[in-house]
Amino acid sequence: MEVEPALEVITFSTGKPGNHLLVLGRIHGDEPCGTNSIKRLEAEIASGKISPTCGHLTMIPCCNPRAGAVNRRFLDKNLNRIFRRHTPAVAYEERLANTLIELIETPRKPDFILDLHSFNAGGPSAPSFAMRVDSHPLISRIVGRLPITYCLNGWREIQTAFKRPEAYSTIDHALAIGVPAIGIECGQHVSELAKNAAYQSIREVMGELGICEPEKTQTASAPKNLYFKHVEISDGGGQFVNKWTGFEMVVKGQPIGRRKNNEVVCAPLDGRITLPNEKAPAGAEWFYITQE
Repeated sequence: MEVEPALEVITFSTGKPGNHLLVLGRIHGDEPCGTNSIKRLEAEIASGKISPTCGHLTMIPCCNPRAGAVNRRFLDKNLNRIFRRHTPAVAYEERLANTLIELIETPRKPDFILDLHSFNAGGPSAPSFAMRVDSHPLISRIVGRLPITYCLNGWREIQTAFKRPEAYSTIDHALAIGVPAIGIECGQHVSELAKNAAYQSIREVMGELGICEPEKTQTASAPKNLYFKHVEISDGGGQFVNKWTGFEMVVKGQPIGRRKNNEVVCAPLDGRITLPNEKAPAGAEWFYITQE
């Protein structure tokens, strides 16, 4: 019988009353910035460089260890699309979802969940952004501190509008159990910007929750709010006409790419090309169009 890799769970408790922060890294196995930033913070707390003053900190450096070991997004199913309880749990990521949900909900639900991601497109200078920001006052305060350029909203609505398969993410689960949460897309997978944005995001959330002294590195300007308006699905063999890095302005009718049958795909409306993924497998999101 194959032995499942154990989930590493890092905890720090000050013994003083305060907020409980849960940080998730590497929900997708090819997104290392969360793992790197969590391990860096662990070392800094252990050395005394950072001293939590109250509350409780839980961090899971790699939520998908088997996919992480082979640097793949997932093995059987996308963990951030099936993040709910499964009975029976057959696929590897279904079993992982059950385990992670149990960790989240016992013995004490967190007061905030920070989920750290990265993306493939855009190169080393691609900007970081927050996904699915709602109006919760704590989330609003945290967003103002984060090293992000954009806040992307309406993801579930666009999935529903385009009849995409029903999906359950870490943020969906947090909403279901009444815990404010935010997902950060920190940058291109292996870029230094992604590593730094992931680390800084943890520090800023810890500061806002009062777990440690804030670093006072708030963003110079508020991030722009963008809303998903269109999703184009990949046929598994298309190519873009440009090297889209993401968030470039496009106008209605502008060529974006060609499908494998050579059909030209054009922007259906004015907006910004968002999350372009030329290597997306058939049936997955090829690119989105967002608008302010």
